[in-house]
Amino acid sequence: MGGGAPRLDDADGGCRLEVVRGWPEPPAWSTLLAEASAIPFFQRPAWLRAVCRHLPGREPLWLLVVRDGRPLGGMALVARRRGPFLTFEGSYAGTPGTPLLQVGLPDIDAGRALSLLARGLHRLATAPRTLSLSLVLPPRSEPILGPALADRGARRGEVPFGEIPLTGGPEQVDAAVLRRTKRKERNRALRAGCTAEVTTDPAVAAEYHPIHVAAARRWGVAPTPLPLLSDLLRDGEGEAWLSCVRLEGELIGAHLNLAGGDSVLAWHGTSRPEHADKHPAALLIWTDIVEACRRGAARLDLGGHGDLTGVARFKDLIGATPCCRYRYQWAHPAYRALARLRRLLRSGGSS
Repeated sequence: MGGGAPRLDDADGGCRLEVVRGWPEPPAWSTLLAEASAIPFFQRPAWLRAVCRHLPGREPLWLLVVRDGRPLGGMALVARRRGPFLTFEGSYAGTPGTPLLQVGLPDIDAGRALSLLARGLHRLATAPRTLSLSLVLPPRSEPILGPALADRGARRGEVPFGEIPLTGGPEQVDAAVLRRTKRKERNRALRAGCTAEVTTDPAVAAEYHPIHVAAARRWGVAPTPLPLLSDLLRDGEGEAWLSCVRLEGELIGAHLNLAGGDSVLAWHGTSRPEHADKHPAALLIWTDIVEACRRGAARLDLGGHGDLTGVARFKDLIGATPCCRYRYQWAHPAYRALARLRRLLRSGGSS
């Protein structure tokens, strides 16, 4: 899959859809990032570059709606080669994909751009070598793009997550949102000698990675490569950072946070189970909250929890508001059957 000429050519009110694969990102994409509002981290080149550089068989795919040479809207996907076949994701590991629109775009042009994006996604999804195409849309984007995807046959599913509103800053969150038990656990962590810090130093990712690998083994999922995490910290222009908790200088837990628009996502993180009695998880969440507020974010997204009921319960006990993202997917029947088999094997044949 190489970059270069557009693969699709649609016209609508003078607009056309261009689809380009590979690096470098099209100049129109850089223009759109400069002219769109509330850019999520997962549409930024730093994210796409880290994912595609360190995960096998991946490269970016750029969908752009242009008119008279100017981008009105667009969306970035990750294409993955599986032998002679392709899969497409709105991002990676369930992270949300969001259509971008130029600031101040008239409603009629926004509708045209979204219609062309939906049409282009459907064409990619139904191409002969495509196994699947999936997007996870956040609540604020799902109403504007989801219905057009469903009309074209995409299956819709819920992806639950938890969100902490940050209105009023840390003091208000502490008083009105954070549950009493978690405030106590945070304070116990501090009394036990735990310290918290925020860093963008990639070297700290190397301290955190063994903790993550051990947790991934317990959860039955593939660990994220260390170079991917390091690149996000190195190249994320300060929008990616680690909240860390240490005990006597030793790192015992961390969260990798990603900022975009008015939201921060605590995307990646865990702590050492042997230090659970020190409650590092509560102190990590509090550190996320304080830093997200300092950056002016309106909400802290604690991420999806899938089938991990313990993680879901932890978020509920914090005081997070239950929310849903929505997965839209086109998939070949054989691909769906294989996905069901993999889930069955992971669950030990219990479902």
